[in-house]
Amino acid sequence: IGTMLFLSYTAYREAHIRHHAYLNKPGDWELWPYSDPTTSLTFRRIFCWLELPLGFVTSPFVYSRLCFSRKTPVKNPKVMKTMRIEYAVMAVVWAGILGAVAWYSVWVPFLMAWVIPHWIASVIQTFRKYTEHPGMQSYDPLLGTRTVIGSNLITRICTYINFDIFVHGPHHRHPKIAHNKLVEKMDNYQADNPDTKYPVFTTYMSAIKHTLPALWNPGVGMNVGAPAPKKEKWLGADNFVTDVAREILSDRDVSKVHRAS
Repeated sequence: IGTMLFLSYTAYREAHIRHHAYLNKPGDWELWPYSDPTTSLTFRRIFCWLELPLGFVTSPFVYSRLCFSRKTPVKNPKVMKTMRIEYAVMAVVWAGILGAVAWYSVWVPFLMAWVIPHWIASVIQTFRKYTEHPGMQSYDPLLGTRTVIGSNLITRICTYINFDIFVHGPHHRHPKIAHNKLVEKMDNYQADNPDTKYPVFTTYMSAIKHTLPALWNPGVGMNVGAPAPKKEKWLGADNFVTDVAREILSDRDVSKVHRAS
């Protein structure tokens, strides 16, 4: 699947580990450039607006930075070697695919069978990403992501077939929890902390409306006004953990009501 999406599995895994460990922080490479305080607002706007129609180009670029950027946080030589091999295999496979398409002159079927569906999927994925992250300031996983818990049949069905990924706050706090337990987890947090205003929405449309201002000021964390994050308990996260708030984040980056959860 990764080969067809121009995406190294290992690069994705390394980026996603850091996305969970350092959500909305400069170390969150999956949300680059929105998480990077060294990028300008103009650059982030251009990237954001290009990402909406061209996510099939921008997403592979973001993940490839884990392999090809001089500033990559990946320091393990074996992991770097694996990523390079995966990208090399990807290049060979796609050279073969495009060569075969050209040889047999089947560009129109290729366009209809792969290019257009791939483009549509990338647009949907970008919208999903935007409903979850841009504009969110907090480093606390439950407050720094938008969560959608459906109140109607259509929203619930969409959530179910996407393995509850839209229940995003608990997913970020507890990366290893079973997806069918995420709603229960969020319900428990809300019941235990009735005075806490969680970014929980009952429809995707309401989450999208909350996202719209971020399209003009695209950013997360420091790029939307958060103070610099405190030093984490685990600086070199190289795997997923059970509870991000307990095992990685500084207590000062976590809401008081969540520290002992």
